[in-house]
Amino acid sequence: MPERSEWASLRSVAGKPDRETPIESSSGGLEGYRLEYFNGCKSVQIEIVSGSCSITQIDS
Repeated sequence: MPERSEWASLRSVAGKPDRETPIESSSGGLEGYRLEYFNGCKSVQIEIVSGSCSITQIDS
């Protein structure tokens, strides 16, 4: 899980996400979060899982 300081850093740069979805493990426990930001016809997804971060930009 991300530390509070990591959340604060991300939110200070990117702002509040338009959608925040928990990511569950196969056993049903909380594994991380998917944060989604929308801007016109573009979407950016940030996934934070087990201390790793991935960023995906989607153009519609």
